[in-house]
Amino acid sequence: MTTRSPRDGAALLSCGATVHRPFAVLQAFAALAVVLIVLLGAAPSHAQNNTTGAIYGRVQPGSAITVEHVGMVFSRSAVAAADGAYRIAALPPGAYRVTYTDPAGAARTREVEVTISAGTQADGGAVVRLDKFTVSGQSINPVDFSNTTSVSIYTDKLLEILPVGRSTTEVALLAPGTMEGDAAFGSLASIGGASVAENAYFINGFNVSSFFRGLSPSLIPFEFYSQFEVNTGAYSAEFGRSTGGVINATTKSGSNQLRFVANTVYWPDALRENRPDIYSTNAAGVAVPYSINTRRYLERYEVNASLSGPILKNKLFVYACINGAAARTGTSSRRAAGIIASGARIRSGR
Repeated sequence: MTTRSPRDGAALLSCGATVHRPFAVLQAFAALAVVLIVLLGAAPSHAQNNTTGAIYGRVQPGSAITVEHVGMVFSRSAVAAADGAYRIAALPPGAYRVTYTDPAGAARTREVEVTISAGTQADGGAVVRLDKFTVSGQSINPVDFSNTTSVSIYTDKLLEILPVGRSTTEVALLAPGTMEGDAAFGSLASIGGASVAENAYFINGFNVSSFFRGLSPSLIPFEFYSQFEVNTGAYSAEFGRSTGGVINATTKSGSNQLRFVANTVYWPDALRENRPDIYSTNAAGVAVPYSINTRRYLERYEVNASLSGPILKNKLFVYACINGAAARTGTSSRRAAGIIASGARIRSGR
């Protein structure tokens, strides 16, 4: 059966049992990226910048504090001041063992996680032990009270348990004061009411923003990210070129441990919400199909694999990541833009 527009005489929609065309492959590993990172030095030397963090706290005055990176096996040391305060800065993000040795020679050890551009508090007070109760806790999004920047930090471990999309924009939208921008500009994050083109994007300290339009920053496979720092206000002048917000990210790196990780992500069509069908009312008052959205089909696949480890133990590390993505789509109707008669009413549903 063919329905025609009374004025234009053109076919609006062809309906039949065999209209549904075969699913077309739109992307066959369209996003293929190979990233190789080489880190040199048994004890990396980092100036204080937007890719490092710090450990600070208060212990017994005169105590010796040693922090040791769990994966790369390098350490830093400090001695507590007269008031017991200490701070060890310029630490690459990651897990650290903190050892406190008081003047009497007694030592205690704990593990902490250092996050990007923030301080991690690690006090060395006395440990209280209970006979019948064990109390433990974990900070999901640590707050650095020594920092006045309005910032939210998300680690790869945290993002694994959060229901969040696999993109920089989806991570940025987790922060307060953000909202999704218009689809015409890539649906990027608007931070603090600013335009989506007024944000700045950094990866490992490098500005990867699009300086020409301010949109579509250079990105890498999502599995390659280690931590995200979303600055929404009062951030330092080191970022610059931004009147909105700053999305600052670091990448994963190799360590002394040989690791191979592979995973796949699947977005089935059955779990995707469809927009309602759209119909128009022609001059004769008959509702005719305009866009049959409920018959559209879309499913996506993504495959990731990474290999990391030492080339020279404690000196040379390697991290490689590969990402492949594909999508299948199909539809049983085509949108007839420009065919609806002038003055016709368009509505959704029946």
